Amino acid sequence: MAKLFQNGFEEGNLSAWTSQFLTNGAVNVQSTTKRTGAYALQSHTDPTLNLARAQVSKSIALQSEAYARAYVYISEGPESMGTHDRFYFVRLLASDNATAVMGGLRREGTQPLRWVMWYRRGASGNGSHTYGSIVEPASVMNRWICIELHYNQSTGLQELYVDGVLQISVDPSKDSLILPSQLPTILSLEAGVYKSGATGQTYDPTTAYNITVFVDDCIIAQEYIGSDTPIQPKLTVTSSPELNVPVYVDNQFLGNTPIVIELPSGTHTVRVEEEVTR
Repeated sequence: MAKLFQNGFEEGNLSAWTSQFLTNGAVNVQSTTKRTGAYALQSHTDPTLNLARAQVSKSIALQSEAYARAYVYISEGPESMGTHDRFYFVRLLASDNATAVMGGLRREGTQPLRWVMWYRRGASGNGSHTYGSIVEPASVMNRWICIELHYNQSTGLQELYVDGVLQISVDPSKDSLILPSQLPTILSLEAGVYKSGATGQTYDPTTAYNITVFVDDCIIAQEYIGSDTPIQPKLTVTSSPELNVPVYVDNQFLGNTPIVIELPSGTHTVRVEEEVTR
């Protein structure tokens, strides 16, 4: 895979990134919630502005096609989203300094929460959004979600993948207003929270639409990236001639033989004990 940029915030700071974009928000690198390694990005916005951003940005050489992937952990926000409220987590910025494509969550009016993608149709500002599957707010909170965007200037194809599943695909065959000849090349990747609500929306209480997300394992490439969720090591324990012998790992009973156990990487104490009857 031809990677243009890869970073998991393991520097413990934002030195690998080009800049920060903050409007009524904050970003920092911390170690309390991370997917891999020791660090992740924490991004938080509050709703006192209709448009609030807490993102980091990485400039790249201009590209006519790009895939951008990040893992996002949402710890606060979706359960209290208001009407026409939307949170975008991954964004590809175009060479005209406007959005090329971005993906996240949106509640359209009183409709259910859905995955959403905002995409360019042509000249700057000429864009639209479309929806993927319905999302239960609790189902997207407190877990790592793989979000990946695809943008192709030449063909006009623009896509959103969530956990490796294609949620949204728009191209000239599905949207006749897409004008590939007017689509700009890609300038940068942005990750964090881009919060946008309906103009004039009332926030009551003012804390109702706060959102906090953690971001980790960001990649931008010229090929599909996909999920790289770590595979847990597996331990197979058998016993002979007796079966159904208790197995303990780190002093915790996990079942009887024969058994296959998934373990996190590291050193573990395994104990197999046959009960003796006297």
